Amino acid sequence: KRGSRDETINSARDVWQAAKSQATLAKETYKRVQDLYDNGVASLQKRDEAYAAYESTKYNESAAYQKYKMALGGASSESKIAAKAKESAALGQVNEVESYLKDVKATAPIDGEVSNVLLSGGELSPKGFPVVLMIDLKDSWLKISVPEKYLNEFKVGKEFEGYIPALKKSAKFRVKYLSVMGDFATWKATNNSNTYDMKSYEVEAIPLEELENFRVGMSVLVTIKP
Repeated sequence: KRGSRDETINSARDVWQAAKSQATLAKETYKRVQDLYDNGVASLQKRDEAYAAYESTKYNESAAYQKYKMALGGASSESKIAAKAKESAALGQVNEVESYLKDVKATAPIDGEVSNVLLSGGELSPKGFPVVLMIDLKDSWLKISVPEKYLNEFKVGKEFEGYIPALKKSAKFRVKYLSVMGDFATWKATNNSNTYDMKSYEVEAIPLEELENFRVGMSVLVTIKP
């Protein structure tokens, strides 16, 4: 008995519509990749892959439409099997096109805050160039310059207190590490024979509590007992 059930017709129509959407998506993806290739950002291989995907989805759309027309006029069991196979192939094309789209999306490596935008919309950049700079507000630290005569007060692991004017509060810090600074930071001795050149050390310390609104560049006042 010839004829096609409503379910078969609907299925063939859905496959055709899906293939049509894939062809449209592949076309737009190819245009984007072509623009990137023209500007020297995307490789020739990427451009060719996008074009091949676009051509493939066009043929899939045409074939799916023919299957739909056959379903309307009455489809044989062989045609139904072929339509099902075409549906599976169309889904594979969707996955392929979506993989190309992933190449133009960037994911932030941390849950932080954008501190500086390096590129604006429409600008091109070489491969590997950062788009924005981010800071991890949960990973803050303090850096201070300490003359070596006060270094005993800042041993690794030792705690001290500092006042943050911007936050109008004091906070405790723990010394994480220290290292000698360059000659530019050396305190030069005067003509007094009882003095000597004194090195400065960079001391890095971490806060012992989470400081809300603690930002890069804020001053921290540390008092050293004489």
